[in-house]
Amino acid sequence: MSKTSVMPQADQNDEVYAMISFGHKESKYDKNSGFFFSVYVGMVDAAMVIDPGIIIEWHGPLAWNPLPEIADIRKLTARPVDGIMVTAADAEALNPAINDAIRAGIPVINFDADSPGSERLTFVGTNNFNAGYLAGQKMAEWLAGQGDVMIASNPNAAHLEARINGFKTALAEFAPH
Repeated sequence: MSKTSVMPQADQNDEVYAMISFGHKESKYDKNSGFFFSVYVGMVDAAMVIDPGIIIEWHGPLAWNPLPEIADIRKLTARPVDGIMVTAADAEALNPAINDAIRAGIPVINFDADSPGSERLTFVGTNNFNAGYLAGQKMAEWLAGQGDVMIASNPNAAHLEARINGFKTALAEFAPH
């Protein structure tokens, strides 16, 4: 289930930009993802500097699932909004919806997790291999040659695979046991 955060109601003259991510609370008892909440707040703060009348919406599911993200892109394209920023729960699944938004004249950018095969305008995010490498280097230091490491991830997440590959590379280099 996908929910929209509490926000001011837009009229036809308002500029409206939407962020779509997982980690969005679905009930009053859920907690927002700390990372994505910070991104949302950053968008709201930036909009206030540019024009206090700009409305920023946050859409998306709590769980890692591309289907509600696709549905949200399609709903926002149909309204339409002035721009969409989306993190992709699946590197390829969002491509048709992103492409439809672009063709409808709605700028779309990916952040954190990319859809490189789409027509999105750009990607803003971390060099995930390097981030994983640094984490693996630090883990090897902390473990000092002792212990085991488990990695948990999500399916079809190219950005997480890159991070895992960097992590494994650093462990092989700094803790080759």
